[in-house]
Amino acid sequence: MDEINKSLLNNLKSGQYYHDGRLWYMRKYIYPILERSLLTFLFAIIAVTFLLISYAIYTQLPLKKIVPILVKIQNLTEDISVIHSIEYPNESTSISLAKYLASKYIIWRESYSYADIDTQINKIKNNSTKFVFKQFYNSLSLENANSPVLLYQQYITRSINIESVAVSNQAQSIIVKFSATIKDTNSGSEEKSLWLANISYDMSDIELIMKKNAPLNFLVTDYNVQEIK
Repeated sequence: MDEINKSLLNNLKSGQYYHDGRLWYMRKYIYPILERSLLTFLFAIIAVTFLLISYAIYTQLPLKKIVPILVKIQNLTEDISVIHSIEYPNESTSISLAKYLASKYIIWRESYSYADIDTQINKIKNNSTKFVFKQFYNSLSLENANSPVLLYQQYITRSINIESVAVSNQAQSIIVKFSATIKDTNSGSEEKSLWLANISYDMSDIELIMKKNAPLNFLVTDYNVQEIK
């Protein structure tokens, strides 16, 4: 017991007693508080990081989106979206394609809708020679008594249906028979007529397109149309 008291007295004199007391207090009370605070801080960081990652992932979902896009076609050679079987198996690819593009050209040229005039003009311009386009443009002029803009204005539409397509005796020429339906949107009345169009054209060589991946060009060089009585 004397040894214990003597050791305690020495510790008091040297200050070791107070040092050991502070160390005990730190281990007993301070260190646990610091550990809990550190753990709380780390947990908060992890939670915030998890929330940020979750939000970033959420903003990217769904990873695959189907977005409708409106595409304006200016060139009819770019508007081939459906594969059609060849009507005549022995017919060359060039002729079949020319007949198809000629039919599309007639539908665009002979149709009328006041709301689509600008689009119609651009399509015909991009697929016609300057002379052929000038003829078409003049036909829409208000100075022309037969201009569809004057005759039909905003309330009458003209739709086209292709009846038959044949190759002319002339080189690079297509004959198209089509019907036109004029409909008055106010009264609902309809008037039908039958027409025959002769189109001369210039088109890229199909073999060259396939070999060199060249662009497909289709240009109307002459256009004549008359009503079949």
